[in-house]
Amino acid sequence: MKGDKNYNYILIENMFYINIEQSFIEIFLLFYGRTKPFSFFMRKTRLTLVNRLPNFLIRVFRVSQFTYEFCRVKKDFKLRNSLPKITTKHFGQCLLKLRQGEVKVFNLKEQIVITEFQYHVSTSKIKERLGTFDRVIDLAPKLISWNFEERYIIEGYINFNRPSYDFYNIRRYYSDVFPILEDIRLTAKPRLVDVQVYALNKINYLESKIDIILTIYPDFKTDRIKTFISFLRYSLKEFQNQQGLLVISHGDLWEGNILIKNKKFCVIDWETLDYRSFYFDFFYSMFMLAIKNKHFEKVDKGGIVRLTQKLEPSFKLLYGRIKENNNFTYNYNRYHSLKQSVMYRYLFYLELVYLKLQSENAIADEQVREVTTWIKRFELYEEKIAG
Repeated sequence: MKGDKNYNYILIENMFYINIEQSFIEIFLLFYGRTKPFSFFMRKTRLTLVNRLPNFLIRVFRVSQFTYEFCRVKKDFKLRNSLPKITTKHFGQCLLKLRQGEVKVFNLKEQIVITEFQYHVSTSKIKERLGTFDRVIDLAPKLISWNFEERYIIEGYINFNRPSYDFYNIRRYYSDVFPILEDIRLTAKPRLVDVQVYALNKINYLESKIDIILTIYPDFKTDRIKTFISFLRYSLKEFQNQQGLLVISHGDLWEGNILIKNKKFCVIDWETLDYRSFYFDFFYSMFMLAIKNKHFEKVDKGGIVRLTQKLEPSFKLLYGRIKENNNFTYNYNRYHSLKQSVMYRYLFYLELVYLKLQSENAIADEQVREVTTWIKRFELYEEKIAG
């Protein structure tokens, strides 16, 4: 919880920090027993023999690695001072720094998570985040308390496992994720929009954002982004005078943000909640399946090839499920058909590029690199399906 004392968290790996005041034994025990959502504690190692061990022993090995590294850093004063650290008044055992700029402090003993917002995030944005919990109360962790002046919110910590999906056992993805997609969509009334007007607003914003980035950083390589935006502008003209549906969308729905225990699901990290095109979360989760076996900054060509085999059949299956279980109050068939799958796929491309470039918290060069990588994936998919 928050007090007058400052707590220092030292970077141990990637964006994962540990409270330097914690004892080695306590860190090992808490990390082993209460970090099921932290997938890196179950990540495969470079040692084949270790990877063949039962899951609980792999977890022991990985937690031991983190504990050892923490021990080494804590004992070596020079090393400790050379590593990045984050100071906060919130107490916990560990901390994650998110891509969007926020930090999440995990108090594993009290089973709470404190999200601390950066100062450039407005109070109105924090209030919007709180409003998110009202919409998704049955899907998200429990909201415990908040403080606008101190710029933080406190949620319950859910110590469930993260599921793992792949194209070779995609029926498990269908049975788990399709109901979640439906629950998210039904949290608010859908909106009907003119597709051309909606797309042009996004495209105009993106073109102006690229111009701003180039004004500040003229050496940044943005040609690929500009070319792809032009491709979307041209492609979406085909759907002139058509209407599309916007629904509530998580914005970052992949297996890493889904927790499960005894068939009970919880979805976390709702920072990107917004209205988006009807199939945004579906397309995003499918593309994330295609890239899960490579580093996030790489393009998994094999994964994209497998995606070309699975995306359209999966879309048809989801479409049939929605048509059968239609819970909306409008005439579903009038504004929606299988023929619109391409339109919704292009809208997904556009909205994801918009989402990644819209962030005010990210560093510009990181934004450009990430968007460029996503565009390479989209281009490869389009190339493969075109034959």
